[in-house]
Amino acid sequence: MIKTFQDTPIDTSTIVRLYPAAVITLPDGDTAQVSLEWAESKFDQINVTGFVLVFDFGTHTPTNPTKKEFFYPTFDALEAAMKEAAGLF
Repeated sequence: MIKTFQDTPIDTSTIVRLYPAAVITLPDGDTAQVSLEWAESKFDQINVTGFVLVFDFGTHTPTNPTKKEFFYPTFDALEAAMKEAAGLF
């Protein structure tokens, strides 16, 4: 079923995983996504630059991107988005 999440159509019948992650800056300047639990345990040692909510639709390849990511600058914004995403189901 196609539903709209933050002005983006999402086919909820094809979602394999839906998960939040923290975005951190690595020492070389690159960024990486890590679990919220890991980020919380290392909070005093890492630089969290934001958060993402990831809709994963299956096998991801460079020619077949099957993820939609929504970025949020704060945990509160991520939490609000997660509540909104829960309403899709």
